[in-house]
Amino acid sequence: MAVTSIVCFGSFVWGVKHHFRSDRKLPQGMKAISVGNLAAIAWFFIRIGQYGVTPYWPLPFGMVVVALIVFWWTVSATRSQRLTLAFDDDQPTFLCLRGPYQRIRHPFYASYILFWFATSLTTFGIVQWLVPIAMAAAYLVAARREECKFAASPLAEAYKSYQKSAPMIVPLIWHRSAD
Repeated sequence: MAVTSIVCFGSFVWGVKHHFRSDRKLPQGMKAISVGNLAAIAWFFIRIGQYGVTPYWPLPFGMVVVALIVFWWTVSATRSQRLTLAFDDDQPTFLCLRGPYQRIRHPFYASYILFWFATSLTTFGIVQWLVPIAMAAAYLVAARREECKFAASPLAEAYKSYQKSAPMIVPLIWHRSAD
């Protein structure tokens, strides 16, 4: 579980450094999320060291694997048109509808949230549940901010239509057309 978590968290760090783009310095909100992520991963490994993992570890292990798959699938879908960092002030210039974006509007954030909830299921105790709740709140704020940027952009109508076909964070497993 620890190795898989390191690979997943390392992938997220790689994304910030090498996949996303920014036209300026790291946005303040992104700095806050980065500090929160570092503190949270340190806390996670301290908890594993102190208390070990729960007997339910296969469930969070599977969640981490799914988070990794969603993350790299989303990287693949956005490789040709890289997204900006969370909390960047850019105006959207394109709407990605490939890959996981066919089912969910914010697959990167969904991947991160799934990972943090998996860490809470890995170790014993109640306090560790504060981490995924705090991280999910931060990612939801970032997602809402991005939705507002789309609403104020030339892509507003296309994005409004897209919002009707794909949920924000929890993916559609199946989608029935309105034939």
